[in-house]
Amino acid sequence: MAPIEAIDIGAATVLGARQFQEDRYTVAKPGTLSADKSLACFAVFDGHGGSEVAEHARQNLVSRIDRRLKICDDYEQAISDALIEEDNAIRKTGMLQPGSTVALALVDIKRGTVVVADLGDSHVVLAEKGSEKKGDWKAKCLTEAQKPWSKGERERIHEAGGKLNRIYGEQRLGALNMSRSLGDMDYKQPAASWITSSAVIRDDLPKKEGSITGDLVSNEAHTMTRDLPARSLLLLATDGVGEGPAAERVARSAADLWDKKVPAQKIAAELARRAEKQRYADNCTIIVVCMRGSAAK
Repeated sequence: MAPIEAIDIGAATVLGARQFQEDRYTVAKPGTLSADKSLACFAVFDGHGGSEVAEHARQNLVSRIDRRLKICDDYEQAISDALIEEDNAIRKTGMLQPGSTVALALVDIKRGTVVVADLGDSHVVLAEKGSEKKGDWKAKCLTEAQKPWSKGERERIHEAGGKLNRIYGEQRLGALNMSRSLGDMDYKQPAASWITSSAVIRDDLPKKEGSITGDLVSNEAHTMTRDLPARSLLLLATDGVGEGPAAERVARSAADLWDKKVPAQKIAAELARRAEKQRYADNCTIIVVCMRGSAAK
């Protein structure tokens, strides 16, 4: 592990073809977190059913992580605990239907590491410079899209008493095409206890107490830690850029623009503009973090 420097940061968000903007994001540059001035934190939140949960997370999640880091030196555990704490706080507001994805990157510039945590289907992509040759960038999505139909998630949902449906074509959990998120309290205990284990989740179904034994939508995040190479770029994006492979292509495009000396803010704005040109474009939010080790030029 070697120290790195976050030399340029940019962020942009676009509405797409949607009527409302439900995305949110947060940028906490190095020196912002009181637990350790060498830490930086970046996150995107893709709200659904409204922007309320995404906005709550934007306002509160980083400060919760900061407090956890003061009592826990395990970065992954601190972030996971903060996400559960944030979800519990959302529960106390009484919001039942809104939810949000989370894709978060905690960067330690002193150690030269990044810790990633995610709920849902937003992305954190690491683009790594293979050589000094222009265009020689490799991109890897560090997050995992948590879909109801994936084997592990489907089994977890079934064990909790839930069942998937095909009302909207693909297999979903009620109306949701994700199985982990903040909010979505209708699918978590105790609110979810009325859902019958053999039926699609809809308002017109008979209610039966005690049929659900656990959260159908989980707030337990996927986490991982990576060392950062001497020259790298982090892309955080909501799914307005597309699925994982598309996000990796966008990250390589961002890195190519950085090679051409384009500032990170202009890179983020250009990539968001491209996403908005897609047919049926979704809300899209992009954060670009350009990083360099002390030995790199």
